[in-house]
Amino acid sequence: MEESVTQPEQRTAECGSSLPGQIMTESGIGRSAYDTPERGTRPEDPAKDNKDRFAGSMELMFSLPSRDWKQYSALALAYIGDAVYELIIRTIFVKRADMQVEKLHRKVTRCVSAKAQAKMITALLPVFDEEEMAIYRRGRNAKPYTKAKNATMAEYLEATGFEAVMGYLYLEERFERMNELTAKGLEALGMGETRRV
Repeated sequence: MEESVTQPEQRTAECGSSLPGQIMTESGIGRSAYDTPERGTRPEDPAKDNKDRFAGSMELMFSLPSRDWKQYSALALAYIGDAVYELIIRTIFVKRADMQVEKLHRKVTRCVSAKAQAKMITALLPVFDEEEMAIYRRGRNAKPYTKAKNATMAEYLEATGFEAVMGYLYLEERFERMNELTAKGLEALGMGETRRV
């Protein structure tokens, strides 16, 4: 008896809408529309040869528009910058040591708190370029809806300025610059073994 082979049907993702380039199989496991026998890899974009593939693949997969960073509010830049900076710090600590999550959390928190970020700004202000300084000022002068629990309002605003810069660099795909500023900031916190081999 011959088995019938059915093609996987395209279904809507459970989070609400189908994802461009994503095929949901009957088992509910997603696979890329680019991973077909005829096309084993994603199409290459020659214009992005020298760019990091992470952001480029997100733009492709989710059909993200390209926008000028000036169109974002300072608080929107700070919102994404906060997450990106914390991911950098978490990555550093996870890759350096295999330890209990509670210990990791304590170490990360010392670096990502508003108080720590405000302390980092002292070292970073002299190395900011003109654009970074303008974004920092926009973030620092924004009117946030919340306040950090363990920091003064001045520290919180300085941290918001720092996060806005990180958000801007992330959206501009300037990942090397993000790492440079993070390394300099960690040195200011006395955690400067940034280039340990």
